[in-house]
Amino acid sequence: MQHASNTGSNTLLKRGRARYRNRRWLTLIRADKREGKIMRRVRRAFIALDRPLTTGELRDWCYGLPRLHWHYAGIYHAAPRYAVKDGRVWVPRP
Repeated sequence: MQHASNTGSNTLLKRGRARYRNRRWLTLIRADKREGKIMRRVRRAFIALDRPLTTGELRDWCYGLPRLHWHYAGIYHAAPRYAVKDGRVWVPRP
């Protein structure tokens, strides 16, 4: 690592970091979206039950009891990856 005292100024270090940060290929090598525990439980619920499910049924499958208001937000975030909302039920994607 170069120190500022060796180069006479700090510009070389700043320029080096900025050049690395702005490279186009860094956007291509990022990781895929990960599957969190709620997404995994939603996917397994559709596989195990093999039918359209309501949000309440998914909440019971993913969280168990007791029911908390923020559980539904987690379901609404995770379920669209594996299903489509049709009225009151989530229909699994083919």
